[in-house]
Amino acid sequence: MNPNKIYSLVAAALLSLAIAHAQNASTIHSLNQPAISASSSTTMTDSAPDPSMATLIRNRARVFTGDRVSAAGVRYSYVDDASLRGRTPDQVLQSLSPKAITAGDHVRAIDIVVNLNHPLTIFTTPGQPVSIGTATVNGEDVHNIAVTSIITMAGLTITPK
Repeated sequence: MNPNKIYSLVAAALLSLAIAHAQNASTIHSLNQPAISASSSTTMTDSAPDPSMATLIRNRARVFTGDRVSAAGVRYSYVDDASLRGRTPDQVLQSLSPKAITAGDHVRAIDIVVNLNHPLTIFTTPGQPVSIGTATVNGEDVHNIAVTSIITMAGLTITPK
């Protein structure tokens, strides 16, 4: 047998093993990657959020309204222009960030979408925090909560009263 053919076969076999190993390694890495890192990486890279994820969160937020938690321990929050229409300024601020999570809530993950197509102006009093699409945790007994937050806004102005 020609030595060049043997080298070609060995090289092809090694390349196939390397590709298979790289695919398995990336799958294992993505399975072991914490959810908080995965959601943070979308924000850091400025990539567009997955529209199907936003739709999933919107639909589940309709089913699990208020502070209800799914059987898997996920709380969903969805805010859009229509849900803010006709609300007082304090209600708007309250709607933009979901209720704080406590140990008794049994929340393992929170998925938040804020989708505002019209510019928003928020009037705040001095010292009043403005939290948009933020998960707040109260208590030392709450651990390992995965947060997915998708925020799209046409414009935001925060003005003191």
